[in-house]
Amino acid sequence: MTDSTEGLSLVKELQLSQLQFDYMLPDFPISNTASWAQINPIASSAMERFVASEGPSIMLLQSPSFLDVRSFLVDQLPEHFETSAMVFLPSPWSSQTHCIFELDAPNDTRLINDLKQLFETQATQLETIFSTLNTDKVYSQHAALIDYFKSLSDYLWQHPQSKQTCIKSLQSLSQSSSSPIIDIASRTALFGSCEYNRQSQLVRLRSGALHAQKQQVIALQLESLLSHPELWLELKAVVQSKKVQWQSAARFNESPIPDLPDLDCKIKIVIYADAELIHGLHEMDPSAGAIFNDICELKSQMPRNQDSTTAYLSQLNYLLTTQDLPVLNTEAAKYAIERSTRLAEHRDYLSLYFSSMLRVFRLHQQQFNSAYSFAQLHQCQSLLQAQIGAARHYSNQGFVEKFVHLEVKGKCVAQINGLSVLEHEGVGLSFGEPMRITASVHNGDGEVIDIERKAELGGNIHAKSMMIIQNFINQLLASDHQLPFSSSIVFEQSYSDIDGDSASLAGLLVLLSALSRIEIHQSLAVTGAIDQSGSVLAVGGINEKIEGYYDVCKSLGSHTKQGVVIPATNVQQLCLRPDIVDAIGLGEFHIYPVNYLSEAIALFFDCPLSSPDHENTVLAAIVKRIEQLNNDDKDDDFGWLSRIKDLFSQKTN
Repeated sequence: MTDSTEGLSLVKELQLSQLQFDYMLPDFPISNTASWAQINPIASSAMERFVASEGPSIMLLQSPSFLDVRSFLVDQLPEHFETSAMVFLPSPWSSQTHCIFELDAPNDTRLINDLKQLFETQATQLETIFSTLNTDKVYSQHAALIDYFKSLSDYLWQHPQSKQTCIKSLQSLSQSSSSPIIDIASRTALFGSCEYNRQSQLVRLRSGALHAQKQQVIALQLESLLSHPELWLELKAVVQSKKVQWQSAARFNESPIPDLPDLDCKIKIVIYADAELIHGLHEMDPSAGAIFNDICELKSQMPRNQDSTTAYLSQLNYLLTTQDLPVLNTEAAKYAIERSTRLAEHRDYLSLYFSSMLRVFRLHQQQFNSAYSFAQLHQCQSLLQAQIGAARHYSNQGFVEKFVHLEVKGKCVAQINGLSVLEHEGVGLSFGEPMRITASVHNGDGEVIDIERKAELGGNIHAKSMMIIQNFINQLLASDHQLPFSSSIVFEQSYSDIDGDSASLAGLLVLLSALSRIEIHQSLAVTGAIDQSGSVLAVGGINEKIEGYYDVCKSLGSHTKQGVVIPATNVQQLCLRPDIVDAIGLGEFHIYPVNYLSEAIALFFDCPLSSPDHENTVLAAIVKRIEQLNNDDKDDDFGWLSRIKDLFSQKTN
């Protein structure tokens, strides 16, 4: 065992100073410019290299589901995505070939109109248009186009009957200028569309994002692609062949389409999604990973220091201005830092879950329409949580009305208060809830029975933690033989699945109480994992667990002497509500961080696990009881007979 002789006096209560924040606030005013390069520097550098690279390529960008990937992409990609207009004309010299001309935006719309007029006016007006083209600097780079139209003019002058044929053969791609991010991937958005006018018998092609003949970048949501799997397969074919076929635009269209040549694919593509969707892509198409030239991941949080805090607040200011909300003042900056560390579940990190933060600031403007106040922002946060807090309300009500039994005062044998986190899908609600854990011991073969597992309510990790408890007991008692007792552990009034190892410390403590018959404090609740050497290990959801127990104690009218025992390694993750921090400062609520089982035993049992003289210890009480069980079995060849006598004696008394 590790440090098994440590006593109660060595377990130090967490002090208020350990919960207070160093906000690391920069000088005000704070800029309101996007700071993704500082917030996510690795991903930002990778994106910069990708955009600057030569030739067509495709990147897979993985991001947490809550992260505003769109904001990152808007900051990293070129401001406008421009598809150049293209004109397809039949060659005057051959009916089997076509001439293709790319026209640069933004002047191509004017040229398209000129071309339409070219075919709608008399042939005698062609020379006027050509004269304009020759003298206009806008079109000076289109020398090949001008030469072609001069030849076409001569041809039409000599063969006026071909004029109508040229009109029917004209297909133009409209120029567009828009965001590089395609929110909804559709056939039209990617591959364009084909329209056929039966009256004029004119075929018109509209460009898709893949038709761009410049090295530009587009971003696609994988979720949108997976909703139409055929689009993914066609996009994959384009990436692999580096060719865009015009037939794709009319695949499900009955419009006639001329035999146009394929275009080289020059576009760069960023496909972004969370890990779950990317896993779904590989499930659907196991070879999908081979087409990505680059893979990058956006982090969900950033280390907290002076420079990163400045960058974080600058980014938040930028997002506030995009939603017409006031920029941060000192009060709002303090709230933002505190809330961000809470979302990151670590005092030394800042969460990039900006959308959650913005909801609070929007509500503040609706409710108060005044300068930001730290207290008012917390009120808004509480109001938003109350809007989705029905399950939390009913949970507390169950304890108040005694539907769920919980002792938060006095002492009791073989009963302890554990801490859990309940997660509800949908709106993403999670909150802490205490749970009563009990144990019983009887003559047997040394087995620790996990009732949750027997009832098929316990998961694999939970089952593993119960095995660790059993192995620890065997090691503690240093027994080379089968122990003369069996025991059971149960999570009382639990009606849903349980998993995880965060209750293993509580399970071991309550089992030691049942074995030793020593009462343990009910005013304390405990969370923590345990290993076979007795070290207490960190757990998740520590803030929710502490707040859940505090709220229940307060609802029961008992919150002045209660407290929680937590792993010492979780202290750096504490970002508690202001009311709980105040209660700790007033000595009305207590937090005890522990590193070893022996420290937790000293708190709950008021005596050590063991001592050099082996007197008044938990281990001594357990050994004494085992000896009693062994003696009972020796005196009675039928051990069950002595147990019946004991039971009868208890009932008679």
